[in-house]
Amino acid sequence: MARVWERHNHRNPCPVCGETKKGCRTNTKTNVTHCRGENPSPAYRFLKEDKHGFRMYKLESEISDFSEEKKQQWLEQKRREKERWLEQENQKIKSSLSNQERDRAIREILSQLPLTDEHREKLKARGLSDQQIQAGGYRSVSKWQKLETPVSPALAGVNRYGRGLNNPCDGIVVPIPNQNGEYVALRFHDPNAQETGNGKYTWLASNKQGCTQKDKETGEYPLAVYYPSEIQSPNRVGLCEGLEWKPKIAAERLGYPVIGFAGVSFFPQSPQLLNSALQELEATELIFIPDAGAVLNPRVIEPSIELFNLLEEWGYEEISIAWWNQIEKSNGDIDEISEETISDIALISPSDYLAKNPEQASYQRELESEAGGKEISQKEWETQKGQDFIELIKKHAGHQFNGFDEILNRQRFEREVNKVKKLIFGKDEIPKKNPSNGILHEIKFKKGKRSSCVQELIKKGYHYILDTSATGTGKTHELNQLESSEGKTWYIHADHRNPTTETAAQKADLPSRHNGLVQDTTRETATGDPYVRRWKWSKEQPEPDIEGNCFQADRFNKLAAKGYDVNSRNTATNDGKDNFICATCPQRGSCTQFGYKGERRDALANPAIRAHIDSMPNPDCPEDGLSYENDIAIFEEASTLFQATKERILSQTDLDQQWNWIEEEAPKVYQRLLPYKQNINAMLAGKIKVPHYGATSLPEATEEESLQYLLGIIPYDGFKEDLLIVWQIIEKHRAVADQGLADYKTNKVDRYNGLTPAERKKWKSAIALADSYLHGETSQHNDQVIANIPTLGLYEILAILFGKEDGVVRIGHGKVKLTLAYERHRAIAHDMKANIFADATMSPEELAAKLGVPREEIAVISQEQPDLSNLTVKAIYMEGMRSRQYSPDCQRRQLALVDHLKSEYIDTESALIAWKDTNYLDIDGYWFHDSRSTNTLKGVPNLIAVGTPYQNYGMVKDEYYTIHGTLKGFDDYYDSLRQAEIIQLLGRQRCHLYPDQNFTIYLIATNIDFTFLEAMGVTVHYSHALEWTEKAGSTSQQNKLRLIQIGLELGEDFRKLSQTEIGQKLGVKQSCVSKLINQAGGKDRLLRLFQFLYKRFIGVGITSSGLLSLKILREYLKIDDEDCQKIFADTVISMIQSLRDFLANGGKDIAALEEKTELPACLIVAIALGASPPT
Repeated sequence: MARVWERHNHRNPCPVCGETKKGCRTNTKTNVTHCRGENPSPAYRFLKEDKHGFRMYKLESEISDFSEEKKQQWLEQKRREKERWLEQENQKIKSSLSNQERDRAIREILSQLPLTDEHREKLKARGLSDQQIQAGGYRSVSKWQKLETPVSPALAGVNRYGRGLNNPCDGIVVPIPNQNGEYVALRFHDPNAQETGNGKYTWLASNKQGCTQKDKETGEYPLAVYYPSEIQSPNRVGLCEGLEWKPKIAAERLGYPVIGFAGVSFFPQSPQLLNSALQELEATELIFIPDAGAVLNPRVIEPSIELFNLLEEWGYEEISIAWWNQIEKSNGDIDEISEETISDIALISPSDYLAKNPEQASYQRELESEAGGKEISQKEWETQKGQDFIELIKKHAGHQFNGFDEILNRQRFEREVNKVKKLIFGKDEIPKKNPSNGILHEIKFKKGKRSSCVQELIKKGYHYILDTSATGTGKTHELNQLESSEGKTWYIHADHRNPTTETAAQKADLPSRHNGLVQDTTRETATGDPYVRRWKWSKEQPEPDIEGNCFQADRFNKLAAKGYDVNSRNTATNDGKDNFICATCPQRGSCTQFGYKGERRDALANPAIRAHIDSMPNPDCPEDGLSYENDIAIFEEASTLFQATKERILSQTDLDQQWNWIEEEAPKVYQRLLPYKQNINAMLAGKIKVPHYGATSLPEATEEESLQYLLGIIPYDGFKEDLLIVWQIIEKHRAVADQGLADYKTNKVDRYNGLTPAERKKWKSAIALADSYLHGETSQHNDQVIANIPTLGLYEILAILFGKEDGVVRIGHGKVKLTLAYERHRAIAHDMKANIFADATMSPEELAAKLGVPREEIAVISQEQPDLSNLTVKAIYMEGMRSRQYSPDCQRRQLALVDHLKSEYIDTESALIAWKDTNYLDIDGYWFHDSRSTNTLKGVPNLIAVGTPYQNYGMVKDEYYTIHGTLKGFDDYYDSLRQAEIIQLLGRQRCHLYPDQNFTIYLIATNIDFTFLEAMGVTVHYSHALEWTEKAGSTSQQNKLRLIQIGLELGEDFRKLSQTEIGQKLGVKQSCVSKLINQAGGKDRLLRLFQFLYKRFIGVGITSSGLLSLKILREYLKIDDEDCQKIFADTVISMIQSLRDFLANGGKDIAALEEKTELPACLIVAIALGASPPT
């Protein structure tokens, strides 16, 4: 199939502007050129601008007659301009420094600069070790960095006087080495590029001084050449994108030199430098290392093809692609993937690699529609662009934008620094609420003073109070002692039926609709009653333990989840007294006496109530004259309970039904929207490819993931009116919400109508039996009836895509997910006299955003931090646990480690926390449920937690954008959620209540950065799972340990074994043995280590520092992660004497050593092997 797009590059310049690097392209079906260059050829007529900012041109000769003379004049003008530019560029190159001069100047600059701790930690986070950071020459710079000792101003990036650098902001300077180790250029990395608007990676340049980074001899942009600390594959050279750290990390991980390019467009742009480097490296085998997602990106794949062709022209026959199935960006780049993935990298041919690139279907949707359209003049276009720019500034800066006024901006900075006021309750006077002064109040109080502090704040007019006291400090107990003298006190909790304190249990429970409850006798509430949860009919439990209060509960919940207004009232619903479901319910009369409405009426009559927030009366629809204006609300676990967004999931069937409504009631509108319907359906059917995590409406999305781009969303004349019509049609159905419900079966025996109290008691069992039988018969039928009613959302999808409504649309895996703003919780809190939000890990910024109020409205209080010195966290690193989708091997390792911990290290009560769907471990609770807001683990001395409690990334991102209107600060917020859940887990044991008892939490995860816990006084020990039991190691790690054991037993005889014989002893194939030996540096290398072991440790003491330097072993076993630097030195030291005895006996009695030390002998020997060998 012919390509739809012809892309213009140095081999095929743009016919409109003559440029090669602007990303210009021509649609081969319409002959329309999309151009970003300047000085367009008069042979082309400007049509309009496309939605990506490209100007669209078409040959004048295809539109009208065009003078050949004018065309030739334009071509001549472009030729002269290009010659003038080339002359200037050549002059820059001639006057530039040689490589030797650049190297001297750059090293002089680096000698004057430091590397801050902050930047060092950022580099470590990228995967660089301290040794690599030191060798890389990375340095920190401040904006317009000054130099004490001047250098040549002819070096690109140095100012005209040679006494400073031309870096526009703070960041990191990266020297670029060539194959000879000479620094030939400087790159600049801005870690805060998203905030500053600068490029993330740029050249340090001196354009105004006529300097250039280009090579003096070839006139080409420099390439970076990095070597590993030890070359494992001679004559092999890697090629990858990036100049800074990616190729450096790749070289170290792969064991051969790697050449880095400045970007994808530079792959074929420095042929002479590339050819020279390959020859000096004596390369015979070339490995191209593409980034994740590169194979699907046409901007990457086309330069890659040019590079492959260039290498073949030079005679390189062995060209391979490093492949770890990195089709999508989520699969990780070479510097992001795990060591296990590194070991599994396959080498495939360029043809196999290119075969993984499907035809770019996204480009096919920009065909004839882009060629037409109203013509506008160049001046009109520029005027429109200017207006768009002004609107963009207003949108992103809002009222805070002060232009470039230095005084105003400095005043704003000083306000930010000085506006936090910290007070101590009982010592400092609490001022009256005055948010206009911009002061943020943070108040500390002593134990037992919480209620007094809150009452004082309410008295002073504070409406929103956030209690961030540590877990287990009595927030629930003390806050439930509050009373409102003029109104009600509400205790709002997701699990309101099961109070955890006596003060909460004393409040009346506001019932929610349910069709029955089940009792869990294994757990008790504060009053000793069994926990209760909702009942759902099943053959295993056909009867609930507690009778339901509304047999229509499922109908209410499911229709509300589908977006219908189940509480709407009109004249057709009992004269507006009931919603449409209650108005037609056969138990409407008895419900007000003995059912849900009666229970609710009685509960609302109490002055103190506990409830779920979704069951509380609507502020705009009061019940029995109820008003919140004198009430106090206490929100438990506010960060999870209080919501400002709502999620809705739609299938193609849901959308088709709503499209049918539009087609029937507004056929013209339907026809105008039909192209979008077709594209959405194609995406849901998988015909339009989207990333694994879906395509999104987020404005920051790339072309590959942008819904607006992939669906071809272009606002047209009258689209606002069309959206209004769609909204009116959908709203009509939303309010009625009874389509399809004619078949809904009640089949419910009326328990109460016409029966006396005595008769109700007499026939209670018979009625319940009939209910159960009929419920089992109709349950599946009614589920299907409601399932056939479409989930609403078509209007919201269109409105968000066209930029008319807030929210996020995400399409993937055959579903549409809507994240919409939700105002109900805000409205309840707004109407209250005062609100207290209890959450140890919620930030005031997050709460303010959810409430939709300025941060100054929130008063933050907290009790003094309790002593947690009796708690120890053992952070155990295990590969393969970065996501929730664990491989079978990872599950095996988790099970082995947990069993080992329970059998060998835990001799008292323990509990296990993991993901809810974990079925291979015997768990006692799960993340986000039992890891927060529960006392069931109080006093349990040992907790084992498996996995990192990350929330769904896409869901959180969509919620964050819907609430904040931007993604600025999202990454920090997302990581704070993980930290919050870990901190919540630490509070479950209530360690501070048992100061004479020691507590331990074993956290098993891949991400084990728990430094934030140390600031709370918690002791954290880091280790690797393999250090606890070899069974917790990967197959590769276990094979390596067994290989060491065999070598120790056989000594010199080990050399005589063939790889096949070793494989038989290990129970693996010969190819696996070869890989294990090669990773250790060869058989001779292993033998030298064995010999060193005997010489080094027999009769010689060993120190703790020696054991801590196990680099060789840890690298060989691939457990040398930065998170695993602290190892169990004390344990091993206590076993050294046993090890000496073992070696003195010739290393034969393995079983005796294992029995004596209670640790696998091969592991002890392997640890000993980690000491530095003799030279």
